Amino acid sequence: MAKKKANNKAVTEEIVVTPTVEETTTAPVMEETPVSETPTTEEPAQTTTVVAEEKQKGRPIVPGCARQIKLAARAAKAAEGKYVGRGRPVIEGSARQQRVAALNAKIAAGIPIKPGRPPMVKPEVVVAIEPAQTTTEVQTETAVEA
Repeated sequence: MAKKKANNKAVTEEIVVTPTVEETTTAPVMEETPVSETPTTEEPAQTTTVVAEEKQKGRPIVPGCARQIKLAARAAKAAEGKYVGRGRPVIEGSARQQRVAALNAKIAAGIPIKPGRPPMVKPEVVVAIEPAQTTTEVQTETAVEA
C-alpha cells in the first residue's frame, strides 16, 4: 500500500455567526451557520467572520541568522528599485553596461533593432589592369633581345 502525502498547506475554516430573531430578544447566544447558508430575512443581520488557522508547519524562522540578513538586504535593494536576481552583480561603467545603455537609447529613440549578428561588409576587390602594350613597344623589346 502506498502512503498518502500530507498536505502542508495551512487549512483555514470560515464560520459565519448570525443571531436569530428569537435570540436577539431573549439571550445573546449566537448560532453557527456554514458560509453557504445565508439568512433570508428582510432585516439585514449582523454577521461576524471568525477565521481559525492551524499553526504554522515547517522550519521556524530564526531572526539574526545569515539567511534572514541576506533576505533583508535583498528586500532593501528591491525597495530602492535595484535589480534583485541571481548572478554576478552589475558593474556600472563596464563595456557591457555601455553597450546595454546604447541599445536602450536606440530602443527609446524608436530605432528598430534586428536580432542576430549584423551582416558582414565585404570590401570590393578591384584588380589592377595593366595597359596593353603598343606594337612599337613590342618591336623595340624584340630588337633589344636580338
